[in-house]
Amino acid sequence: EMLDSQDEVSFQDLFKIFWKKRVFISLLTVLGTVAGALFSVVVNATSIRVATLVEYQWNGIQLGQYPNGSRFEVSNAFSPTVYNLVIETLDGDLTANEVRNALSISPIIPGDILTQIQVAVEKGETFQYFPNTFRYTLDAAALSLNETQGKQFLDALINAFTNDIYDTYVNQVIIRNFALDNYEAYDFLDQVNLINNQIETMNTQLEDLMTLEPRAATFRSNTLGLSLNDVLAQLALVKTLQLNPAEALVVSNQLSRDPSLTVDRLVYQNQLHGVDLAKEEQYLADLSDLVETYAGSTTTIIIPGYEGEINTTSALETIYAEMMLTQRKIADLEQDIAYNETLITAFENAVLDEELMTRVQLELTDVVTNLITVIENTNTVLTQLNDVLNRDLTRVLANATREPTTSVILSASIGLIVGGMVSLIISFMQREKPSKPTKKKSA
Repeated sequence: EMLDSQDEVSFQDLFKIFWKKRVFISLLTVLGTVAGALFSVVVNATSIRVATLVEYQWNGIQLGQYPNGSRFEVSNAFSPTVYNLVIETLDGDLTANEVRNALSISPIIPGDILTQIQVAVEKGETFQYFPNTFRYTLDAAALSLNETQGKQFLDALINAFTNDIYDTYVNQVIIRNFALDNYEAYDFLDQVNLINNQIETMNTQLEDLMTLEPRAATFRSNTLGLSLNDVLAQLALVKTLQLNPAEALVVSNQLSRDPSLTVDRLVYQNQLHGVDLAKEEQYLADLSDLVETYAGSTTTIIIPGYEGEINTTSALETIYAEMMLTQRKIADLEQDIAYNETLITAFENAVLDEELMTRVQLELTDVVTNLITVIENTNTVLTQLNDVLNRDLTRVLANATREPTTSVILSASIGLIVGGMVSLIISFMQREKPSKPTKKKSA
């Protein structure tokens, strides 16, 4: 049914209603605004959430990978070990699952990437992007933590995760010198071999580190003023100026505390070398047979639309490369055997020279003393380098701060709107309708 024309309300009627009820409307609007603001304050006071922004910077994160190439999943980034370590450190009565459930992680995607994603979607294409910046939000109230404790807990989680990544994936070299702890208990040749092995091991470790981590080659200790190249130079000096002369005295003078025992050990070493030599010679013979019987083959690779050059390695080339490597091993073994034979002949005719032996032992002791100093300096440089590499794995973009659950301004605005609308509706419903004229009955 159509409403009676007298039920229709004009703007003038609405204004009259508003003006008549202005005090009521104003009061209810103010109450709504205050109620909304109070609601937000109460919620924020009882709900404590702290958040921080972290950027990961290790090699591979741009591909969604850990430094070793395995897949990185941010939802499982914190291992139970990390959770338990932080809980134990902060003396918390929590479990890893409780902390995991109270932690939310969301990726931060730059605006230009969002634009590219939108364009790709519109074209029906696939756009792959792996974020490296994330917002970590911890519900501290759910863990019965106050704001300060929540911030400490979140910061500790990030630090523990960084250390865990570093310990697990990043090459950290610390030189051990346990081989030199009781070197004097060995004979002179054994002491020389121990020191040589220590120096060669250090050389290999440091050179590998500088190859794998470019920043290591240019890093310089801020306390010692030494770089890893300086350390390598120190090792070269110890070997050239101290160890080699001491070794020459031992060999040229057949110095040994027990020459017969030295001869027996050299003979045993040559027996082992002989076994290895026989294996390598047999392997070389097998490779030679493969070359002689090689029939040759040609493989054709066709890639539609590809016009570039394709480089392939034939089986024969692989065999030749293996033969060269085997020949090098054989030459090294033959050289070691020949050298040991020379030493065996010399030590079989050795004469004990106590004075010269004392001199050599003092020289070897000086070598070890200087080498230990180099090792200590090396570890100082490496520790400082590791700290730099560790710090650069993650970068905290914003310190942990409290995150309001609701906005006071937004809640107050909503209360203002709701209060105003309710007051208007009530006022409109309570308006005085004009009375309808009564019809006179006809006579």
